[in-house]
Amino acid sequence: MRSFNCLVFAALLFCFSQTLYGQEPAKQDPAWVLFERGKSEMVKQAELGVALRYFRQALDVRAPFPEVEEAIGDIHRQEGNYLMAEIQYQKAYEYRGSLQVREEQYRVLQKLAEIYKTQEKYKRMEDTLRLILKDQPYFSQPSYSRFSKALYSTYRQKGIDHFLKLYRVENIAFAAKAHEELSWFYYRTGRYEPAIQHGLFGVNIFISESVPEIRAVEPLYEFTTLKSFLEIVLSRPNIK
Repeated sequence: MRSFNCLVFAALLFCFSQTLYGQEPAKQDPAWVLFERGKSEMVKQAELGVALRYFRQALDVRAPFPEVEEAIGDIHRQEGNYLMAEIQYQKAYEYRGSLQVREEQYRVLQKLAEIYKTQEKYKRMEDTLRLILKDQPYFSQPSYSRFSKALYSTYRQKGIDHFLKLYRVENIAFAAKAHEELSWFYYRTGRYEPAIQHGLFGVNIFISESVPEIRAVEPLYEFTTLKSFLEIVLSRPNIK
């Protein structure tokens, strides 16, 4: 009887092993699925360790994956670990050629600049913000140098309203925050002319982005004064 039971057990074990070997190996979730799961966990704010685990798994499946490197940097930044956040953002920027949306590289640089600002590493903050502006043609390209000087000259001679009626800088929304931060930095350090120049670019970008939104509702709208413009945009939540 005992030998019979052993034979039955061996037969069952053999069948079970054959079933296992006959199965296909479990498929790994795609990297983007793991990335989205990690982002979902980050939104919950309950357990960032779970999000981090999903992000690590995504990198195991696909690398480079700069969006994941950035997200890991966000976790370290939330935890106050600025050194690790800086390393992650630098990785994300290094792999920027693999970004799904090219413009996201400027967001990564902006986060780096914010870390340097928090730590009062102002020279590194300045250098990082200026790196963003290398792709802002109206500011960085020699062919636009006369245009940039004209912005400043018009403002000084005829005021903000005339300046904003006369000039528009479009399709460079990515540079707005960098101009704003540099304007603040140069003002604080007593460099008033570049502070004004960056401030003018920042304001102009915001106006240039907002006017088409107003015209979507009021097709005949024309900018007249900054005061009247603000009265309109502050009454519209989608622009405010």
